[in-house]
Amino acid sequence: MMKEGYFFLGALILFHFGRVAYFYYQKWQRKRAELEIADYKWETYLTLREKILSTQPVDVGIELPYDTETAFAVAQEIHTGVEVQIIVLFKTGETWVLTTRNARKDIFIPKNENFLAAVASVFTTAQYNFARMRRKYISVPEPRSIKFHIITNNDIYSADSLIQNIISETSDWQELYAKMNEALEQSEGE
Repeated sequence: MMKEGYFFLGALILFHFGRVAYFYYQKWQRKRAELEIADYKWETYLTLREKILSTQPVDVGIELPYDTETAFAVAQEIHTGVEVQIIVLFKTGETWVLTTRNARKDIFIPKNENFLAAVASVFTTAQYNFARMRRKYISVPEPRSIKFHIITNNDIYSADSLIQNIISETSDWQELYAKMNEALEQSEGE
């Protein structure tokens, strides 16, 4: 009778040890899958971002003169430390949004008059700001910073700032940030 009790107790201990080992194995698998998904989303983000920043005016139906450098897209890219998001506003009012959270490009085409007036204001600001920016400085922003890209018919110009400087309104790019956000707020009112 005593041997049967030890046998039952040993089987019970092995069963529970197996369940604990299986639980940790499942947890390890989930972590590995989360990392693979995060890597996949990051790579997809970088690929889509590169395509967005190399967009030409004709790709979005905009005709510009060849003899004058003219801005046709303004992008605001934010790295919060947790995710990266880029919002691109085109002269036509078309808006593209891409984040590392979902790794897909969303396209919005708001058409209200307040939004279109705000877009015109963004491009007025962009037209005289791109000359102060660095050419082809299109690396992903550092954590807790924001990067602005102005895409013209000839080149791409970029500048960055810490998010903290934007919040405290001490950034050199405060006006561009304010105009961009004003336009985005008008697009939400649709």
